[in-house]
Amino acid sequence: MEVDNIKENIIKLLGRHADGLPISDIAKNLELHRHTASRYVFALQESGYIECHESGRSKICTLKRGGKR
Repeated sequence: MEVDNIKENIIKLLGRHADGLPISDIAKNLELHRHTASRYVFALQESGYIECHESGRSKICTLKRGGKR
């Protein structure tokens, strides 16, 4: 999978889950290693596409409202 495709797939996946998903679920859905998914999530967060917050031991990621689309 190419870098841009992975980022697009993460954005599409989060678009279908308004309440957000933990990074582990993003990884499972896209058949990625959790560490790989984390790197892409961090890059998307830094670019302003998504936001993440702590929930227990998990990071829940959602599309950023009013952010880039």
